[in-house]
Amino acid sequence: MSYTPSICLDVVAKTTEKNTAIVKCNMKILDTYISKSVLTSSFIVLFALVGIFTFFAFIGDLSDSEGANTKIIDIILTSTLGIPELAYQVMPLAALIGSLLALGGMMEAHELVVIRVAGATKIRVLQVVIKTSVLLMLAALLLGEFVAPLAQTKIHELSFKSDRGLGSVNNKIWIQDLSAFVSVKAILPDCRMVGVNILELGADGKLSKSIYADEASCSSEGWILKKVKRTSFKGDAYDNSHVESLVWPTELDFNLLGLLGLEPQKLTLKELSLYLRFADEDAGDFQQWSQAFWTRIVHPFSIMLMTFLSFTVALSVSRSSSVGGSVLAGSAIGLVFYVLNEFGGHFGLVFNMNSALAAVLPSLLVLFLAGWLFRRIP
Repeated sequence: MSYTPSICLDVVAKTTEKNTAIVKCNMKILDTYISKSVLTSSFIVLFALVGIFTFFAFIGDLSDSEGANTKIIDIILTSTLGIPELAYQVMPLAALIGSLLALGGMMEAHELVVIRVAGATKIRVLQVVIKTSVLLMLAALLLGEFVAPLAQTKIHELSFKSDRGLGSVNNKIWIQDLSAFVSVKAILPDCRMVGVNILELGADGKLSKSIYADEASCSSEGWILKKVKRTSFKGDAYDNSHVESLVWPTELDFNLLGLLGLEPQKLTLKELSLYLRFADEDAGDFQQWSQAFWTRIVHPFSIMLMTFLSFTVALSVSRSSSVGGSVLAGSAIGLVFYVLNEFGGHFGLVFNMNSALAAVLPSLLVLFLAGWLFRRIP
C-alpha cells in the first residue's frame, strides 16, 4: 500500500481515538510516510541535478577534445564514471531541495498541521526528518569514500590509455626520498608506474646519477624498474647505459606517491589522512590539504544540517506562501551556504585560519539560522 495524502489524513484522523495502541501504531505509519516522502523527493532531485551537471560536463569534455585523438565512447565513459563523485558533492543541495519539496507540499496540503493536531510535536516530526537524513549521510559516505575512488581509478586508466596525458601524478611534481628526487608521470592500479624519473645526489649534494624507466612496479625489495636509461656523473664526465631492468631500493609509500598532483577536494578521508601524516606542516600546500580534510569530515553532516534547515523553512514560510516560496527561500539559503563554504576555504587559506574552524564555520552559521527559525515555529 502506498502512502498518499488522503491515506495520511485518514490515518491521522484515526489517531484522535483514545485507544493508545492504535495511536502508537498509526504514529509509526506517519513516521514512515514522512521519511518516505523526504527520501523519495531527495533522490529525485539528486538524479535530476546529477543528470544536468553530467550533461554539461560531457558537452565541455566534447568541446575540449576537438582536434585530440579521443574517442567519443571514452568521453561518455569518463562522464559516467564521474557521476559518483558528483553525486557526493551535490548530495547536501539535493537533500535541501528534496526535503523542501516534500515538507512544503505536506504543509501546503495541511498534512503537517493535522499531524501536529493529532499529537505529534514539532520536535517529534523533526526527529523523523533527522533520522531520514542519516540514511542520506550513509549514502553519501558510501559514494564518496568507496564508490567514487574506484570510479576515479578507472578514469585515470581510461585517460592514460586514450593518450590524453592524465595520470595520478603530474610529472612536474617531485618528491624526495633520502638523497634522491623522484617524479612519476602516471600511477596505475596494482602498484604500477609509467615514466619514472629518479635523480640521485652524492654526498657533496651534487647530481651523481640520473635514472629514467619506462615502467616500474613494486616489490618487497623496492621498485623494479624496466627499460632503464641510466646516466652516471663523475666530475665533468658522464657515462650512459641501458639495462632491461633493475631494482631501486626505496622507502617511498606508493599510495602516498599516487596522491601527488591530484585535487585534494576529490580525495577520500583515508587518502587525505595519509598525506597529512607524512607532509611537512611548513610546506606551502599543507594548509590546503588540511582544509580539504576537515571539509571532507564536515560534508556528510551538512546533509543533516540541510534537512534541518528545510524543516524550519518549510514550516516557517509555507504558512504564508506556496511550496515554490519554500523552495525558493531554502535554495537561496543553500546558495549562501555554498558561497560561504567556498569563501570560508579561501579565507582560511589566505589568513592562515585554523583549518577545522574554517571548514565548520559556514555550517555553524546555517545551524544558528535554522535554530532561530525552529524556535519561531509554534
